[in-house]
Amino acid sequence: MSLLGAQDNMFELFRADDGRAVQWSMFVNPQWPDMGGDYQTSGRGFVRSKGMASGLNIALDSIQTFADIDLSDIKEMISGPGWKGTRAHYWFLQRPVGWIPMRRRFSLRNELSAYGDWRRVPKLGIKFRFATMGHARHDPRVSRETELIEIPSLDIEPLAGTDPATFRLLAEDIWFSLRLFLTFRYRQMITPLMESHEREGGLEQTWHVVAVEPRGLRSDDDTPPFYGAVDQIFARVLPALHALKPQRELLHGAAWGYAESFKGAVTESALTSVMEALERLVCAYEEINGLSRDLVSRAAWRPIARSLKAAVDAIDLDKDLRSRIKRGLVAPATLSLQDRLERMAKAYRANWHPEDRTLLEGLGEMIKMRNDIVHGRVVSDIKPVYVELVRARAIFERLFLDVIGCRKRDLSGMAYLIVSEPRPEPRSPNPDD
Repeated sequence: MSLLGAQDNMFELFRADDGRAVQWSMFVNPQWPDMGGDYQTSGRGFVRSKGMASGLNIALDSIQTFADIDLSDIKEMISGPGWKGTRAHYWFLQRPVGWIPMRRRFSLRNELSAYGDWRRVPKLGIKFRFATMGHARHDPRVSRETELIEIPSLDIEPLAGTDPATFRLLAEDIWFSLRLFLTFRYRQMITPLMESHEREGGLEQTWHVVAVEPRGLRSDDDTPPFYGAVDQIFARVLPALHALKPQRELLHGAAWGYAESFKGAVTESALTSVMEALERLVCAYEEINGLSRDLVSRAAWRPIARSLKAAVDAIDLDKDLRSRIKRGLVAPATLSLQDRLERMAKAYRANWHPEDRTLLEGLGEMIKMRNDIVHGRVVSDIKPVYVELVRARAIFERLFLDVIGCRKRDLSGMAYLIVSEPRPEPRSPNPDD
């Protein structure tokens, strides 16, 4: 967006500019004669000086382009009689590999776009469908050909009897749940591109500035965490995700850490990333079930701590050593990460296959490997690191599906083969080497 004006206008703007994002708004045709509506745009952006409103050859009252606003968000509000329904649309990037809106009978297409089946969620009073919005792009800086850019999207409509006043809040809630779910399923971040809300007599949509990246390719050994129609499975887990609203930030952080483990080529970094995801997932599970990581409650620990401190005082110890021991008795002992993971897995054990349970046999090795990496210890053999990475990812997938209520999905068999492969015995050092 370019700003036009004279030198006084430039000074007026830059006196108010403090380096942060500026808010802007603009009315276009406040009263459209044909439809009796109005159109307003607003948004946020950062001011960038052009330096063209002053100089020896420019008069003080000359109209020049003196600044640009690099837009970050654009909001459009249209009022008029052309909109009569209630609906929400969400477009996002980047484009997941394998995003295909599924229809049972025929492919519903509208020019360049394709739409999937409507999935009803009676418990929430909504229905939704996945779609792909086609956009013809002709940019000579990129290609001499006209390209078809397919933008993945989500449409949400209320079922009969749903209060229109609460539908928007519900749609925003479902939109966040979808981003969480797709981050896990496609192992990538989901960035909003456009958010649109239709209502009786108007439309409001917000655009975000996002660069379209080339569609990625999935390697042959990259198997998804589950198979099946993604929209159908999302409809099944959506009520559970809605009920977990207080813990969804933790779950989203866990899914993000899991997805990050697939990005880089460094196995050690991938293992630490997915282990952080497991810790966030365990924290979410403990919040959901009201569990604590303390071995005993704080109230029950106080009399025990007093007795232990008295026993320490009765022993002839150095003053500094006695002080350090007593500081260690202030709080009760806590469960280790391995204990917490085993407690969580035990709660879902009835849903697991025997192969799933074998993944837990190496929990100690998995956690030790992560600790060695984090604390800078030398890892001489990369193969055990990769094995523990595969184990950590498989355990995360199994536990994450259990938490969100998708307990009947089978994992890929590749993880079982890699984890169950016997490890070679460590080679004794050769004195001649």
